Amino acid sequence: MNNSSNQLNEEQLNELNNLFNSISDRQLKDFGNITASNKADGSLITSCDIWSDQTIVEGLSKIAPNEGVLSEEGEKIVPHNDAYWVVDPLDGTTNFAAGIPYWSISIARFVKVNHKPHFS
Repeated sequence: MNNSSNQLNEEQLNELNNLFNSISDRQLKDFGNITASNKADGSLITSCDIWSDQTIVEGLSKIAPNEGVLSEEGEKIVPHNDAYWVVDPLDGTTNFAAGIPYWSISIARFVKVNHKPHFS
């Protein structure tokens, strides 16, 4: 699906847009209606964090199947792929869980150029 320059094509960009719209819709639905628990490191996590993370990772694996994903709720190992995504599926869980309307979906795509990652 990727071309030789590692640029995402229009179909992939549209699929990403649809994926993040669906994630946003679910997060808005859950906002103010969810409780949080603590992860091993003491930070908060909600079922919406977990659902968002799983949905994003699954979606990215379909949209860009040869690219890796480093997600906050997944393994903490940088993928060895030439292109990979870094994801925080619900950035601002403390605000989200407290009913404060300031959170985001944070995502970045890195493409290795000369064996070094570059933001794409």
